[in-house]
Amino acid sequence: MNTINTHQPIQILRKTFAAHESFIVNIEEFDFNNTLKSLTIESSTGLIAEFLWQRNESYESKGYFKESRNDLGATIAHHDGIIAITNGGVQQDLEVDLRLL
Repeated sequence: MNTINTHQPIQILRKTFAAHESFIVNIEEFDFNNTLKSLTIESSTGLIAEFLWQRNESYESKGYFKESRNDLGATIAHHDGIIAITNGGVQQDLEVDLRLL
């Protein structure tokens, strides 16, 4: 049985993005059992965007990522376990990590 170390970030994507390019990631396949904490995007130059998971108290598995810091101009959209990551206005190498509670 594989276990996830909740203290280490889980890399879900590493990609060179064109300006304004979007990429879709299905996070339901990771089966985090409602333990999301945040999503962090870091560029190869050290710039960071961080989005905190805001759980919907009425529906434990639902929620959204609230921007807390964004040096990249990136955006995140979440719907039913699918995340759309959209890059800002310049080409950049990005790594996307999830953190768990």
